[in-house]
Amino acid sequence: MKLMNRTMKLAAFALLATFATWSTDVQAKLFWSNYNHPDLDWYTIETEHFRVHYAVSKKSKEEGNSHYFTAEWGARKTAKIAEEMWQPMCEEFNYFLKERVDIVLLNHTDYLEGFTVPSFDFIEVSANPGGYFYRMRGRMEWFSDVLVHEFAHVVSLKANAPFGEGTGGLEVGGLYSNGIVNTDAGVSFSFMDSDPFWWSEGGAEYWSEQTGYNWWTAARDHNIRMTFLENRQLTYEEWVTRIDKRGFDGERGYQQGYSFALYLRERFGPDTFGQFALEYGKGWRIEWESVIKDVTGVDAETLYNDWSEYLMERYTA
Repeated sequence: MKLMNRTMKLAAFALLATFATWSTDVQAKLFWSNYNHPDLDWYTIETEHFRVHYAVSKKSKEEGNSHYFTAEWGARKTAKIAEEMWQPMCEEFNYFLKERVDIVLLNHTDYLEGFTVPSFDFIEVSANPGGYFYRMRGRMEWFSDVLVHEFAHVVSLKANAPFGEGTGGLEVGGLYSNGIVNTDAGVSFSFMDSDPFWWSEGGAEYWSEQTGYNWWTAARDHNIRMTFLENRQLTYEEWVTRIDKRGFDGERGYQQGYSFALYLRERFGPDTFGQFALEYGKGWRIEWESVIKDVTGVDAETLYNDWSEYLMERYTA
């Protein structure tokens, strides 16, 4: 009876401790505005694949509102670009979304904002590109650049998900009690979804170019050139995560990843960066970077070194 009770207990704990967790993989620059705005009314434009939400001031200028604004023009432009980009972006991964994507357009802030929650089919962008965007990216059209970038996150990270949409990982654990000593021993293992910083952000820049909305500008080339000539590039270990990035290091993650994608396109073909997602989506791996060797035949660190040497030769020639 004790043996059966112990076995049943172990089985029950193992089953109950195995669960799927919602994905918390948020691709972001900034998060929401810091203030609530009860002075705004919200409206929605619905298209075949998107819902675009935008705000309009409740009080007009005629009613004494000196800060009146409407985001309707930006919302209509957003809806147009969104429908144009849907097909080519999904084709990059042969992964066609079944759900409508919600886009929240902010027009009541002076800051650049853009983030995505892929598992929620949610995108937020600001109508204002802020003060540093053009300095870092050059002469870009803001709406199309940021919107296609964020939508690239939705499609690429869903294609990359080994556990299915909306699931960020699995945690398996259990407790053991021998029925004699009044002590339980437990263990837990986590199997979480993952994607490196350079691939997710650099990829979003690259896929935006692949679909005709982005390009490698002179400002980007200046950034990456001086980064390498001054020996400030993120190392192979550093460019994996966005955590602890200060100053321009966050932007370097975007630009290095984008540059690396262009290098791989020249060496292995235009579909290479997207194939990494499809390969990882086949099944969870301890190390995401192992997909690179499976796709290209060359391990990730060797390719990083090859790309670094390629850039140094180019910029010192």
